[in-house]
Amino acid sequence: MTEPLSKDLFSFLGKPIRNERKHEIGKIVSFIVSPNGHIDAVLVNHADGEFVYYPSKQLNITNDSIVLLAEVKLRANSLCEDIPLVWRKGEVLNGLLKDEKILPEIYESLHQEFDATLNKLKASAQDVIAEIDTQIADCDERFKKLHSAKTHLEIESEIGEIDEGSYKKSLEIILDGLKIVIAEKNDLEAVKTRLSSLLLGEEPLGTVETAEPVAEETASPQEASTESPPSEPSITVRLK
Repeated sequence: MTEPLSKDLFSFLGKPIRNERKHEIGKIVSFIVSPNGHIDAVLVNHADGEFVYYPSKQLNITNDSIVLLAEVKLRANSLCEDIPLVWRKGEVLNGLLKDEKILPEIYESLHQEFDATLNKLKASAQDVIAEIDTQIADCDERFKKLHSAKTHLEIESEIGEIDEGSYKKSLEIILDGLKIVIAEKNDLEAVKTRLSSLLLGEEPLGTVETAEPVAEETASPQEASTESPPSEPSITVRLK
């Protein structure tokens, strides 16, 4: 369980909050503080002027920065903890009945309660997987759009409509965007795999971690020079 944030967070007032890819989301401008002094949420002013409250459980303080964790990953981590726990309790309950250590009527009551809880958690896991599928499809679409933009940039550069300096700067931005999309998709697929394993009855080994970008880069001999634009990350886009 995530511990409540302490008053140390007050030192971040006016400072940026970033996502897991280290991109700034906005700046912290206020808090919701419980009577016992725990910070329940922070108010963030986004770059577009919107104000949004984020619960403290979605925040992670690392060194001198605050990172906003993905909500879908938090839900998945919670399920990865809760589902095996309920399973284990059910196994213990069965063992107690077999060893005649509890009354049959107590067993039936708890067995029904555990089953109902487990079914509810499994339904939540299915909902999270469906949400992940939607986000993965969004990553694929964003990847395609960035590749389309890169293609048009290449064409206009080849026919001399764009100067070399502008071309390289724009290409570098697009390639960085492609790497971000790849990393996001890797994260989502890791979470989905974990939850799918849970639903198949496989015991999880821990919480879902953020995957590091694993995009491979392939450079041609011409791209090897320092004056050449950065190489392009590769990805296999599986559209449904």
